[in-house]
Amino acid sequence: AVDYVGGFNGAYGTDSALGNPGPQPPTSPGFYLGNTCLGTTLNDPNSIVTAPPLNLNTNTVTIIAWVNPNSQQDPYSTLMMWRDGSGVGFGMLDYGGELGYIWNNVGWYETTALVIPTNQWSMCAMIVTSNATTLYLGANGALTTYVSPNSNTNGAFNTSSYIGSDTGSRVFNGFIDDVSVFSHSLTAQQ
Repeated sequence: AVDYVGGFNGAYGTDSALGNPGPQPPTSPGFYLGNTCLGTTLNDPNSIVTAPPLNLNTNTVTIIAWVNPNSQQDPYSTLMMWRDGSGVGFGMLDYGGELGYIWNNVGWYETTALVIPTNQWSMCAMIVTSNATTLYLGANGALTTYVSPNSNTNGAFNTSSYIGSDTGSRVFNGFIDDVSVFSHSLTAQQ
């Protein structure tokens, strides 16, 4: 779980499934042939990645991940989460596999209508600004969005982050690739 930019290398769990086929061209342009990804398993907290504290202390952040979920998911399965008593992260809600988010315990209850297809690759993104959170789902050749008008206080990101889980529970069941965290809010064009 190498961070090629900032050196915040993560640690694979003992049950992390490595070497699975990730998104590849021509279906997923921009990836290379032979791209591989992480496989995480329902109810197995040893299959996730633990990343060190990012120490961002901001309310402008972007998290992007490519996901390929299996049909069976834990309610509120998580793609990436950081917690210190409150929560910051995004994942699938239990409203039929919708993409959802949480920012300092706000947003987890919102219905987004962004249903992540199972058994195929999709791009998921969460863009946080001080006055809104925008979720993007790129699937089946379309990019759809949901905008939450909730204002957002700073998140410290001062404890470990978890890829594929919410601190060892709510483990995502499927494949995750190219998780990216930006310390600023990307624009829709970016």
